[in-house]
Amino acid sequence: MPHLPTHPAHLSLNATATVEPEMTGPEWYAAYGERHAADGIEGRLGSQESRGRYTHSPAFDAPLAK
Repeated sequence: MPHLPTHPAHLSLNATATVEPEMTGPEWYAAYGERHAADGIEGRLGSQESRGRYTHSPAFDAPLAK
């Protein structure tokens, strides 16, 4: 079972789910879009918020490039 706060699942066509690589920062979303572009508007990203404490990738602590 994936740890959804760090490794979300892609819900794809034909009722399939794929565990995604660990979320590493904003660039992760661009790579996700490229991996699943063929699913179009039918694809979904499934994740889980961690309640009780804030969890995130350390990459989000880095300042954004200008």
